[in-house]
Amino acid sequence: MITKQSVPSCLSGPYCRLDELIRLQLNVRNFALRKNKNANALQAGDHQSRIRGRGINFEEVRHYQPGDDVRNIDWRVTARTQKTHTKVFSEEKEQPVFIIVDQRLSLFFGSRICYKSVMAAQLASMIAWATLQNNDRVGGLVFNDDKQTEIKPRKHRNAVLKLLKSIEDYNNVLSIKNNTPVSEDGLNNALLLCSKAAKSGARIFILSDFYGVDEQTEKCIQQLARHHQITSCLVYDHFETTLPEQDGVHISDGLTTLSLSVNDQKRRQKYQEIWRTKVNFLEEIHRKNALCFIKAECADDPYKILTRFAIDGRKV
Repeated sequence: MITKQSVPSCLSGPYCRLDELIRLQLNVRNFALRKNKNANALQAGDHQSRIRGRGINFEEVRHYQPGDDVRNIDWRVTARTQKTHTKVFSEEKEQPVFIIVDQRLSLFFGSRICYKSVMAAQLASMIAWATLQNNDRVGGLVFNDDKQTEIKPRKHRNAVLKLLKSIEDYNNVLSIKNNTPVSEDGLNNALLLCSKAAKSGARIFILSDFYGVDEQTEKCIQQLARHHQITSCLVYDHFETTLPEQDGVHISDGLTTLSLSVNDQKRRQKYQEIWRTKVNFLEEIHRKNALCFIKAECADDPYKILTRFAIDGRKV
């Protein structure tokens, strides 16, 4: 039996397990991702649509026009005004959620609490469970440096489990001994596939460290933004923003280990400048396209990060 005390507030370490990702659903009970923007999907759901039709929510009474459904004529207003009036309803449409989860080797790093790959995994899990709880379809795309796995959106628990199992599979093969080079085109390729896989009007979450972000990434995001609601989350570690204070830092790519002196002030400034340039570039992409952009550090509480997704559709 899972008690509230046994539910982890966040996962830790370099790897995640399927049972841990499943238990995270208890952390998002009664949590609702904000239903912003109008949905364009063709199936009924819980989101307001501008598509006018015969639905459950009354919107207005107006003059009857040729082509209107005669069953919606408001006879009381018609009798009172001696002019035919009809009731107009706003039909509810669902907004499927599509989660892009980065599990490249560049995310296999962390200095506090958990690795970046694990933070991306648990955020994806919590978003997926919250989506299913909101009675929307959920699917996604998990990718690493050399392959991708697509999970088609469905309004079913099995869709979430399939997504989480793919995340676990990708996550558990990460290793610094992996000879596969980090793919700088991996994110762009995933975004291109998403543009073909996600139906128009979907809400898309991008969970990545945005390694290799470039002008092509910007074009891909702009293309997605024409038809979807985008929320991007930059997953990062504290040591990516600044070098550690102590000297004699050892770094490795899994094959070679080097000792790096970090006392040089110019080197430290250059390191921080590289990080700021990357973040500024990402923020500018999302600002120009009026998209939500959020940063998630590995030591952050994932639930608090999730609440930022739910506040509004802008950068928090």
